[in-house]
Amino acid sequence: MALTSTVAFSSAFTSVMAKQTDATSVSDTDITGGSNLVVTTIEVDALTNSLPGGETAYLKLYDNGSPTVGTTGPTMVLPTIGGVRHIFQISGGGYTFGTAVSMACVTNGGGDAGTTSPTVDVIVIVTSE
Repeated sequence: MALTSTVAFSSAFTSVMAKQTDATSVSDTDITGGSNLVVTTIEVDALTNSLPGGETAYLKLYDNGSPTVGTTGPTMVLPTIGGVRHIFQISGGGYTFGTAVSMACVTNGGGDAGTTSPTVDVIVIVTSE
């Protein structure tokens, strides 16, 4: 897994972008490096990597600094299919993660219990303010 985070400052705002080039069922913890961040956009890119057999991948986002995938309940679950790039814009100014933003990607269900990693690379970009 290759997770990178970038912080951009200006006098008007601070923007944090985290990019994971191979999202799996192993959680990436506290990807934005802080609390009370407002997530505004989530991009899940499986455009170049079709999931086999029409498999669906579920991006799980947690308001938790160190979730246990398969046990900790996700705050948000976003389903995506292979061969498609999904861009999720969160309306109303975004969603505030009060503790931390952590994520994992699984293929066996979007609920608490899913723990199987996708068999291909799934790229995830999370943008917050």
